[in-house]
Amino acid sequence: MKHKKKTNHDKKTKSTKSIIILFIIYLLIFITIFSFINLYADFIINMYILTIIAVVVAGLSTYFHVRSGVKTRIDDFADKL
Repeated sequence: MKHKKKTNHDKKTKSTKSIIILFIIYLLIFITIFSFINLYADFIINMYILTIIAVVVAGLSTYFHVRSGVKTRIDDFADKL
């Protein structure tokens, strides 16, 4: 029996809609986390800066999630939306 090597071509591509939904889910998660951190830090950091950081981190998370090609529970949740 020969084992087939997995390549990047074997990965299923995601639709644009699911990528946008993944980004929004990650963005909501990171904005919530950063808001609680800022709340416990007595609002030291400006909310605009935290929002910009959350957008960047959500973008990176979405990029690496889509690039990995692994289907997780968040993909199932995004498909239901």
